[in-house]
Amino acid sequence: MFLLLFSFSTVQAQETPTVEDNYYTPELTPPPSLNKAVTRRQLEKQRDLMKVLSRWYIGVDAFGRSDISALENNYRYLFKSMNSSTLDFSFAAQVGWVFREQLAIEGGYARSQIHNTAILNTTNKGGFRFANEGNAFFLRGKFLLEFENMGLRRPGIWLGGGFWAVPNNGGERDPKAYIIYHYDNRGNSDTTYVSSKTTIGTDWTYGVEFTAEYNFKVNEWSDMGVFLRRHWGMGNAITTELTYADNKKVLETGYIRSDGTGWQFGISYRFMTGIRRGEVKKGKSSGEIITPYTSLSQP
Repeated sequence: MFLLLFSFSTVQAQETPTVEDNYYTPELTPPPSLNKAVTRRQLEKQRDLMKVLSRWYIGVDAFGRSDISALENNYRYLFKSMNSSTLDFSFAAQVGWVFREQLAIEGGYARSQIHNTAILNTTNKGGFRFANEGNAFFLRGKFLLEFENMGLRRPGIWLGGGFWAVPNNGGERDPKAYIIYHYDNRGNSDTTYVSSKTTIGTDWTYGVEFTAEYNFKVNEWSDMGVFLRRHWGMGNAITTELTYADNKKVLETGYIRSDGTGWQFGISYRFMTGIRRGEVKKGKSSGEIITPYTSLSQP
């Protein structure tokens, strides 16, 4: 009888699971999608620690440009100033190369007109305003105004300088003329006739620039920035000859000349076409990978 009861209890123990049996379940694993997402984040974090040896980019600029015209002979103070400024909006496209996130070289094409402007000192706000074809090519170099964490992409101020070249194609602009009436205290009138003849240069003109930019990373493959540039021109790109006549009698001539001197301000967007990475930031292990998932099971 005793042997029969012992055999029955043994069979029951084998067939009925206990709390301890349920505790030792197989090790849990996360869903494949979660595992992949966490891994991607960790790899991106590790990638950001790797220094950038060099990168190539293409970019576009949208900017406003203020250029200054110089007036020679302001006859009878007909014009408001001996120097007049014109504000215009335009664009540029470039290709560039960045070395170790410290030095950059870029060059390209800009649609940027050079203006001849003189505003009359009268109530009708008339004046002369002419422009060249607006084609220009540039090459500039820049360096990051920071010397820590070299090789890592980070926001910062870039300073630099460059050269401009303007291919003038010659030709003339349509003439323009004004008649200005002068009155004395007795009501007597006098007239001054001003006419213009505008020519575009036939030779290339050149210029230099100073640039200051603040750039920041948008994502792994793009940057944006804001910039301010100062231009100094060399050689006349466009010249306007003015003829002054009082009461139909030609008296003097004057000139409006522009060489591209002025300011430029705007925004840049750059898309990376290639990034070459090298060593990891000092103090970090190049083989360090954080495990994305820790087992939930216990011994």
